[in-house]
Amino acid sequence: MKKTIIVSLSLLMFAGAFTLSNLWKVVKGKSVTINFKLNQEGTIGTFTGVDATIDFDEKNLVKSKITASIDVKTINTKNSKRDDHLRTVDYFDAEKYPKILFNSTSIENTNSGFLAKGKLTIKDQTQDIEVPFTFEKNKKGKASFKGNMLVSPFKYGIFKGEKRKEETVTVEVVIPLSK
Repeated sequence: MKKTIIVSLSLLMFAGAFTLSNLWKVVKGKSVTINFKLNQEGTIGTFTGVDATIDFDEKNLVKSKITASIDVKTINTKNSKRDDHLRTVDYFDAEKYPKILFNSTSIENTNSGFLAKGKLTIKDQTQDIEVPFTFEKNKKGKASFKGNMLVSPFKYGIFKGEKRKEETVTVEVVIPLSK
């Protein structure tokens, strides 16, 4: 009898650990957007191939973690010739480096939401980056991350040449989530 009670309590505790999970799933589809704008030229576009593991608890940021990848081949600037060129070795080299990666190293509160600090890898270059974002959830187990960041394509080897060194890209992220 005593063993049965202990086993039952252990199972309940084990099951409870899963129901209290802070793991969010990315809701696939058109609502996942990574928009970008090349600030100096005005070129705009999107990436759609987003995959992420988001373990986020706004009350326990120390244990929160975000890892994400973007499929480079999904770049779309509404100009197929330009998109094909952006996938070549001249820019992203999508065959050799098929994913853009982000791994958070810390997440903290800010006055307007949160700040994810982490490592962004594009091609073979990894840089420290900060991503300010908001996190909104509803009572139905749905949520969304909305954030933005400024990226220097030159630092990642996407742009070459001294006169392109100061160019920047604004990246906006909208990721719907569910439990």
